[in-house]
Amino acid sequence: MSETSSKLIVKQEVAHLSNPNAIRTMSYNIRMAPSTEDDATENAWRYRLPKIRMIIEQYQPDIIGLQEVSLFQMESLQKDPFSLPYKMLGKYPSRNPIESGLGIVYNSQKILLISDLHTVWLNETQQPSEKPAWDGSSYERYVIYAKFKNRINGNEFWFMTTHFDHIGGKARQESAKIVMDLADRLDAPAIVTGDFNCFPQSKGAELYQLLCTRSGSIKDSATVAGRIFGVPGSWIGWDYDTYKQRNGYSKYDFIFTHDSLEVLQQGIIDDRVWDNFFQKELYPSDHRPVLSDLKFKN
Repeated sequence: MSETSSKLIVKQEVAHLSNPNAIRTMSYNIRMAPSTEDDATENAWRYRLPKIRMIIEQYQPDIIGLQEVSLFQMESLQKDPFSLPYKMLGKYPSRNPIESGLGIVYNSQKILLISDLHTVWLNETQQPSEKPAWDGSSYERYVIYAKFKNRINGNEFWFMTTHFDHIGGKARQESAKIVMDLADRLDAPAIVTGDFNCFPQSKGAELYQLLCTRSGSIKDSATVAGRIFGVPGSWIGWDYDTYKQRNGYSKYDFIFTHDSLEVLQQGIIDDRVWDNFFQKELYPSDHRPVLSDLKFKN
């Protein structure tokens, strides 16, 4: 299946990033692959890959935090060049299940990598372990992060991405403390992206408050944005008719930013693709991407 057999349907108006000092950030859970439950359906990776590429080409983020990305998926994203010179970093599970892979994709023309890729595991020891963390699952959960520089103005920042456990409430709470404490002590402003498995308006309210208040300097970019666009929810779970109508109760994915950064606009992208083969509108993933345009205040 090629991109020419599908057409992107843009559902929201996103302002053009005209300020060269600003950076466009994205958080995107692209749904793991291969996947037994997806591979015999319209949600198989071979159908979704060109759609993911369409989203990235449409919005041209400068840096992306990917969740649920396997080495197989990252290699397929790297196979054909994008219009921007993207480079890709990743950390992948050492065992099954493969759901907890993480990646960072950045526009090397604008963003310079100036550190190694670091990993901290989200468990009691913050080291690799095959045991369940706290009350969570046995999935390998971690946060990855690296330091970057905006080539245009020299501003340095840390970019982080993570995927919290989907089973354990205590595991999510403790993971939030690890991630936000780490972001707080880094030597440059941090941008924290991820799938936090958190519904703020429902059972995740306590976790969301912890994420927003653990650090005095890092906030949900949606709460300080100059402009909001898109839809309120990021998780659709493939159930398009149900979840796309829930006002915010399906928001799992966030971009948190240091208060030295101004949030020009922020939103959740609801783009779908008209698929000629399946003759219907399809999402590229069971999560929508989150986008934030950021600029240093000084």
